[in-house]
Parts: sequence; structure tokens; C-alpha cells
Amino acid sequence: MYKVIWMMLLVLMNSNVTAGWTKIVDAKDTTEGPNHGSLYSVYADLDTMRNSDDSIKIWELYDYQAVQWGEGIKPYLSLKVRTEYDCSGGRSREHYVSIFSENMGKGNRGGEKEYVHSWASLEPDTVGTKLWKFACGK
Repeated sequence: MYKVIWMMLLVLMNSNVTAGWTKIVDAKDTTEGPNHGSLYSVYADLDTMRNSDDSIKIWELYDYQAVQWGEGIKPYLSLKVRTEYDCSGGRSREHYVSIFSENMGKGNRGGEKEYVHSWASLEPDTVGTKLWKFACGK
């Protein structure tokens, strides 16, 4: 009986690790630079989706398989981004980014920045387009 209880507790504890995060896509970094070719998964937190007219704001989690780095940035394995999607305009803009030393937004926070980028059009067949389609129900 104790074995069954312990097994149930372990399952519950492990399921809470990623509670709130829904995997949207697995991808490969295609940008030029030191992290080119890195594999990562993108998650969205459905509980944080907020509608405002024809736009939706949502928290996203980018989870990398290998350590990411760049000039002036501490090495990281994941980052959280607050993104706004214009559902009718097919564009997005970021409001906040924070990097983390471990996967799934865990570990030490290596830096964060709050800002509002200008709207950017989404390119076809990109991670951004997949996230826009998910957030806007397209």
C-alpha cells in the first residue's frame, strides 16, 4: 500500500514541474550567430493568455537542449518571453524577456528586460507564426 501512495505522490510532483506550460513546437535555431543550429522547444502558458480587442498577450517559454550564449549575456538554458500577438494583422511584439540558467525557467535568473518592441510582421513557416496561430486560434 505504501508503494502505491509513494508512486502517486511522485507522479503528482513530476506533473507539477511543467504545470501550466503547453508544448507548441520543437524547433531549430536558424539565426546566424553562436547558437545557430541549437534545438529547442517552445511552450505557452494558457493561464496567462489575455485578450485585448484583437490582440492576445501570452507568456512563452523557450527551452534549449544545449547551453546558449552571446556577447554580454550570461549562459542560459531557457528563457521566458511575454509576447503580444495582433490576431488580424499577423504580427507580434515582445514586452519582456528573462533568461534562466536551467531548463524550464528554473535556476538562476541571468538577466531580464522589460520593454515594448515595435510590431513586427510574422514570416511564413516560422516559430512565431506557429505561436501566433496557436494564440489567435487560427
